Amino acid sequence: MIWLSRSAVLAALLACAPPSAAAETVVAPPPPPRHQLGVQVGGTGFLQVAYRFRLAGPVHLDTGLFGAPHGTNMSLGVLVMPPAGRRWLPYVGLGGGVAGAFGPKVADGCDPAMTDCPLGSASTTLTFLHARAGIAFAFDDALKNMFALDVGGWWGAITDRDTDAAGVKTQTSRRILWPMAGLAYLHAF
Repeated sequence: MIWLSRSAVLAALLACAPPSAAAETVVAPPPPPRHQLGVQVGGTGFLQVAYRFRLAGPVHLDTGLFGAPHGTNMSLGVLVMPPAGRRWLPYVGLGGGVAGAFGPKVADGCDPAMTDCPLGSASTTLTFLHARAGIAFAFDDALKNMFALDVGGWWGAITDRDTDAAGVKTQTSRRILWPMAGLAYLHAF
C-alpha cells in the first residue's frame, strides 16, 4: 500500500486542474496613437483645430489653433493620459494660451446710417494659463477615433486697447479666473 501525504495529493490535483480565470494573461490596451488631429470646443480655447503628439509613454504635447478675419485663439500644453482600460483614457493637463479679437471701431455716438463716421480701432487680448482634467473614450479597438470631455480653469488677464479716430489710445486690463469645460473629437493617424 502506498501512502501519499496531503501536500503531495494537493500538488497533483493542482497540476491537473485547468487554469483559473485569475491566472489568465491580461492583455494590456495598446498605447495611444502617436498623432491625433481633431476639433475642440471649449477646453484650452474657444474653438480650435486640436493636434496631439505623443512624446513618450502617456505624455502628449497638446496644441490648438483657430483664426478668423477679426479673431484668433491658440494654445499649447502637456497632457498625461495613461490608459485605464481598453478604451478609457483619463488625463490631466497644464498649459497656456492666447485669444484675441480686433478690428475697426466706429466712434462713440456716431450713427453710421446718418453720416460718414470716422473709424478707430479696437482689440481685446486674453492671455491665460490653463489646468484641466478629463476623460477620453475611444470608440474603436485601435484607438483611432475618440471623444474627450474635460473640465478645469483659466487664470490670466484681459487687455482692451482702443484707438479713436483722432489717434488717442486707451488701454485697460483686468485679471480673470474662469472655470472651463471642453469637448473634443480626435482622429489618430
